[in-house]
Amino acid sequence: YLSSEFNLPYSIGIKTGLRHEYTKASGNWKNQSDSNFTTPYNDILPSIVLSKSFSPMRSIKASYNQRITRPSVRQINTNNNKLDNRNITIGNPNLKPTITEQYELGINSFGRILQGSCQLYYKHSFNIIESFLDTIIDQTSISKYKNIGESKQFGTSIFGSMNINKLSLRASFDIYNYSGRDASLGYDEWTQPVMLYSYFMGGSYDLGKNWKAETFGFFRSPTQTIQGTSTSWSMMSFGIKKTFKNKRGSIGLRIIEPFQKNKEFISDLEGEFFTQSSITTTPFRSFVISFKYTFGKL
Repeated sequence: YLSSEFNLPYSIGIKTGLRHEYTKASGNWKNQSDSNFTTPYNDILPSIVLSKSFSPMRSIKASYNQRITRPSVRQINTNNNKLDNRNITIGNPNLKPTITEQYELGINSFGRILQGSCQLYYKHSFNIIESFLDTIIDQTSISKYKNIGESKQFGTSIFGSMNINKLSLRASFDIYNYSGRDASLGYDEWTQPVMLYSYFMGGSYDLGKNWKAETFGFFRSPTQTIQGTSTSWSMMSFGIKKTFKNKRGSIGLRIIEPFQKNKEFISDLEGEFFTQSSITTTPFRSFVISFKYTFGKL
């Protein structure tokens, strides 16, 4: 990794960098030598940030960077995932990483009580990794992870936080337009653009005597793939935490989804020769006891 920083007149700064990554994924089976694989890849990822400071706590930034998302072990594992016997997913050891070009314009402001930021961005991604349904046998769907051609997103994200005495609040909102295409899979044209969004809210309140109440909530609209949509996703939790007098540790109690015992995950897919809708119900409400203790010095 190589980076440089330059300070120009009028409180303008430039940061630029170049990162090289070499990755090799490999696997072998003791009783299936023909299934052994080795998948290496090299990536060079540039970045540049141009910033203008109006004060030590306020600035505006324009940036360009490339990011890499490597396939996970689950996505390259060739074992059949039969958690749902009607919908089988198979990993693909030949997956390439997803490369994303991102252009961003952002404003940041930080104060003792209020902090906030707002970004406008455009993302263009290549070799998107998605689960792709291409085989149906006796009403059993068989999907395989593939590198889908490309996608583009244009959107904005807003973050803000507030600290007043014993109360601390945080929130963010992200909304963007999505479309994708892959000529090799029969999707020559860009899919119809859809508007997707997500938001987060959280906060804490100091109850005194090292006790603190905390809450958290998150929601994401249904995600879009080249074949269709998958369900929305949400979660909320409430908890209370006791910090030890030496500030090194804490113990807490938390409840996740107190108002919703089960969650439904809905998927709607459409291809050249099929249409599929599925609903999966999963128990989700849970209780958590947490303990944390820090050793050593920073």
